[in-house]
Amino acid sequence: MNTERLIEGAEFLEQLELKAGDEFDINRFIEHDCGTAACALGWMAIHELFGLMEIGDGIKLRHTDWAGFSAAQVVFDITRAEVKWLFLGMNYPYTHQGVSKEMVAARMRWLAAGGTIDTPKEDDDAG
Repeated sequence: MNTERLIEGAEFLEQLELKAGDEFDINRFIEHDCGTAACALGWMAIHELFGLMEIGDGIKLRHTDWAGFSAAQVVFDITRAEVKWLFLGMNYPYTHQGVSKEMVAARMRWLAAGGTIDTPKEDDDAG
């Protein structure tokens, strides 16, 4: 597990300022319509963090064939189950506000600090 990258990714999400018309949407890698909607990995790719790059409405790891959640596995050196726990919207508790970038950042910090997907955070729906 690359804890430094998990923490850096969490910091990126926490500091990410969205412009008018842009939104955080955990259910889409990247979509350009009237503004930009993207998930955590999508925003990282748009900003070319960790060698991630935007390809159409998806992401890939530059100079490799790794794409989507597989790219995230390589970037953060985590399991497929951990990637899905961090970045797949259906793995978050339902809230009327949806999954926020702060919720994803909190999970990234939790994992980096030694938490596991088997011992989830008590306040997982905060954010």
